[in-house]
Amino acid sequence: LQFSGAGMDAFLTQVSKRQINTSAVRRAPAGSGLQKQKLLSLTGHRAWVFDFLSRGYVAGVGQRTVLEHFPRETVVDFDVLEDSSKSYLGRHAENRSQIANVMNILHDYFGDSVRLTDSAGIRCVVFPSIEALRTSFSKKVGNPDFDWDLLR
Repeated sequence: LQFSGAGMDAFLTQVSKRQINTSAVRRAPAGSGLQKQKLLSLTGHRAWVFDFLSRGYVAGVGQRTVLEHFPRETVVDFDVLEDSSKSYLGRHAENRSQIANVMNILHDYFGDSVRLTDSAGIRCVVFPSIEALRTSFSKKVGNPDFDWDLLR
């Protein structure tokens, strides 16, 4: 056994000479476990955006709009977006303009690639492809190599 006699002294000497970076000790290692932990702690608008991106569709007001793949855009009725976001945005969201609130959230994650438009008198939001949306979201939350199938 290495720890009998001088083995223990040698071990303690090695450990006492080792440099320990205290900031590295507090940093969790990157990996699927850390990704899952981050996803499970999402709340509010981050959870809403993640949920519709991971499902691949926006659902609300009895409708489901599937997000198109590259290079196509998706046009989503604003009422569908508003309805899908209500349960995530909390009671304080009721006191604000839903159009401004939802558009601010979408612009925060996706920039000018998401735009408000009118289609036959109905207010709609135009989204880029789901791949572009997922890439923007991943960068925004600081995880560019995100695995979208992680929680399935």
